[in-house]
Amino acid sequence: MSLTESAIHDLQAFNQWIRYQHFGLSDANITNCTTLVHYQAFYQYAIIPACLIILILVFTQKRTSACLDSLGGRPGLIFPVNTLESRENRVAYSAAFGATASICVNIVGAKELPFTLVVPSYLSVFLYILAVLVYGIVFYPIFATLAVKSVVSYVLGMAYVWALIFVHISSVVLLQCNFEMEVQVWVVFNNLPLILCLIILGCIFPYRLVLRIRSLRGGEYAKKKHFLKEHYHAQHVHQLFAKSSPVTEELPLTKQQKLIRWIKGATYTNLPGYRYPTRIVATFTVAVIVVYSITSQQLVYGVAMLDTLTMFCNSSEAKKMSPVFTVICSPLIYDLLNMVKVCVIVSCVVALLYTLISVGHMMRCYRSNMMALYKGDHTDIPPASSLANRSWMVANIQYSGYQVAYIVWGFLFQLLVLFLITVLLASFIYALSSEADLLRYFWKWIWELWPAVLFVIIITILQHILAVFVFLQDRGSVLAVTNRKILFNFAYFMFFYNLFIGLFSWLRRLIKGMIIGVMVIGRLDASTLPRKFESFDPGYRAYVGMLQVECAHTHPVLVTFLHILMSSSEYRQNSQSSRNLSIFQKLFAGDNVEDFTEHHSFKLVETSEVKESAERTVARTRWHLAYTLYWNPGLRLLRKSHLAAQSLKSTAGPQPERMEAKYCGEEDA
Repeated sequence: MSLTESAIHDLQAFNQWIRYQHFGLSDANITNCTTLVHYQAFYQYAIIPACLIILILVFTQKRTSACLDSLGGRPGLIFPVNTLESRENRVAYSAAFGATASICVNIVGAKELPFTLVVPSYLSVFLYILAVLVYGIVFYPIFATLAVKSVVSYVLGMAYVWALIFVHISSVVLLQCNFEMEVQVWVVFNNLPLILCLIILGCIFPYRLVLRIRSLRGGEYAKKKHFLKEHYHAQHVHQLFAKSSPVTEELPLTKQQKLIRWIKGATYTNLPGYRYPTRIVATFTVAVIVVYSITSQQLVYGVAMLDTLTMFCNSSEAKKMSPVFTVICSPLIYDLLNMVKVCVIVSCVVALLYTLISVGHMMRCYRSNMMALYKGDHTDIPPASSLANRSWMVANIQYSGYQVAYIVWGFLFQLLVLFLITVLLASFIYALSSEADLLRYFWKWIWELWPAVLFVIIITILQHILAVFVFLQDRGSVLAVTNRKILFNFAYFMFFYNLFIGLFSWLRRLIKGMIIGVMVIGRLDASTLPRKFESFDPGYRAYVGMLQVECAHTHPVLVTFLHILMSSSEYRQNSQSSRNLSIFQKLFAGDNVEDFTEHHSFKLVETSEVKESAERTVARTRWHLAYTLYWNPGLRLLRKSHLAAQSLKSTAGPQPERMEAKYCGEEDA
């Protein structure tokens, strides 16, 4: 047997030993695992009820254009989620997206496909594309039933979600395998996000069904009537018109209060009354679930492999195999394995905590950036005119997927960097504690280096002190130079010193850039490129595109203004119809109004009361217009009459007299 064949045989034997020793299973145990519902068969057959539900929902909706007379305007187009204006059902949509996220993790990590097809390796990518399409169709009814918001949709969604809950819980609880207890616990925790999301949906659908049945009694007008009192956009506009409170002097904060303020500023601070869009909440929910799944898998597999390898080195099985394992399983390797296990746990926990903190900070940055765009402030966000509208729309579509992918890849990269740093630090400390010669060399190196470091610190502090007390007027409060000759002499000698100090400064710049780059690699609200090159960052461009599109469609002032116009129009129509009906009943009190209008082509005529009300409305509107134009002179240039006059003046061209005068003037010159 050759060396390669021997190594392969040893690795296969070691892998089999791991599967049996740590997880308590063998190939026979794996093949004999049984469950109530087959995974692939369920998702294959689930396409049928999913398509039926989609078909039913399509026929419950009416078209708004194109062949409205055929089939009563049915079927109509449905959509899964409103990614622009929606701030409703955020928990439900987040749970629905969380369920799909768990499925996506299983596709990538465990390669759980809804079908079994044998294709060449270069065509395997199409299997994953088809699998994503199948899972998308299976979960589409959940989103569609939430978006339709009807009694039928909620009933269908409730039945469909309960079926999914039964299938996934039974596949975990009723799984019959010879697993160890810790493996069974890990199986439950690995499927916990999916099951929790489905249970949340199973509770939300009945609740929404009851609310929908109650809302049918009040009508849609009652909902619009309370818009100015309850809706977030209206409350935001109300705060804009509210009088600002007088500025009071803040009392000095204690160290504990300063620490709490700094922690809130670095993570997340709550803004009363603010409601995040459904898309943002769902996006970050998916990202957190994916990161949680990856962390659990890394901890389980990593720690299990290291524990099993340690047990293997201490067992008699290692001696029966090739001498390679006898050489590897030395006391030094045993200590290193324990050290690496601690590094894996620490790096996973720190990377997970930092990702959660970053998610909170990203949500706060999104809120502040959106508020700045509402005010027209483009200090941090480029204006909409910097790119074409087509580019912004494409970037808006890409945002959610990009954000989840960037967070996941950023987490993996941060996990790798933290693991390497912790391993290097632990190895360095272990080497210093075990090797006396290395410790003496380390202290000798520190003794030789500290004078240069101390000189750099002294020169840097000296420049700051002289700048404040010697080279600037009024102790640095004014940017005006004094003692110019001393400044010129000092700058001359500092040129040579700063030439060498710049080497250390370059290293500091490199280290800071690497640290900040690793910290913000998963964030889209902060570009990793300089300000002039931000357009080359696809992630940052997707984030800005989402902000621009959302600001154009969800500006609180615009939304509130449109709701006021619509409510006023409906109110006038309802009051006008009720007033005309009362006058009509007074004129024809003895007749049946419905029978009269059915047999006679009678048109109501406005009375003096109605005319007076209309004239009063016109007068009030003109006074409001005059008041607005008086306090906003710039709006006069945007009036239709002024724009029409400008367009006529530009199309008519210059007057003949002016042209003649210009020609004569040129001739005189």
